[in-house]
Amino acid sequence: MTEIAEQPQQPHQRDDLPPKARRQVVPLVVSTAALGIALVHVLRPDLKIDTITVVLLVVALLPWLGTLIESIEFPGGGKVQYRQLRAETAEARQEADEARQEAGEAVRTALAAVSAQAAIEQATPADVERLAARYTELRQSMSSGAARTRQVDRLFGTMMVVTPRVPDFDVLAALRSADPGLRLAGYARVFGEPETAVAQAPEVLAELLTAVAGREPLGSSRYWAIRALDAGTDVVDPGSLPGDLIRQLATVLTEVPTGSARAGALRQIIAKLAG
Repeated sequence: MTEIAEQPQQPHQRDDLPPKARRQVVPLVVSTAALGIALVHVLRPDLKIDTITVVLLVVALLPWLGTLIESIEFPGGGKVQYRQLRAETAEARQEADEARQEAGEAVRTALAAVSAQAAIEQATPADVERLAARYTELRQSMSSGAARTRQVDRLFGTMMVVTPRVPDFDVLAALRSADPGLRLAGYARVFGEPETAVAQAPEVLAELLTAVAGREPLGSSRYWAIRALDAGTDVVDPGSLPGDLIRQLATVLTEVPTGSARAGALRQIIAKLAG
């Protein structure tokens, strides 16, 4: 099996001050600003400092005051919750990073299986049925988690190799099957060779969209349905796609876990179609 070398990650460089240093600097900054404003008032008593100027000064100090304050309210009802905003931004960034990492790992695992099975020259419908049965076996014998996900992704990669080598493989029948393993084989067929699959059966995109929109109840299978739909939309005229495709995908996005690989895959296809 081909091993994919991982590039060593460079340590993340931070430009802000350590918390201890910041706590020491904050009083100095606040005191300096207050003395500066007092000095201006003494030297120029006729100078009027309006509300907007005060607000801008406070906003300028917010990055330094973030370690001390939870929120600040402005005239007219405006409010900045600095700590909460910073925490939410960090959480969203972490969720996006985790989704990208999970999706990348799934594809790498599947491609590793493709490399291992590339010597297969011909296959039969019985081979596909055997792989489909293996999928059911994995779901029954292993609890949900990273270990089972890796096994499923590896099986998906094998399906990517086997299904194109089955004469007259009926991708539409696979996508419409009640057998979750055969549906997974259908997703693998489209994901592995989307141009050929769509050319043989243009209806596959509609079937994939139906699966993505909720007909596919299994999380790992739904992820690969999304990836297959993404691959399929790359090989057709954008004008032939449903006009409300982005809206449908955006609706699906609200129904899946925010930090999941499925959410990341949906955001990727939506961004592609919108761009």
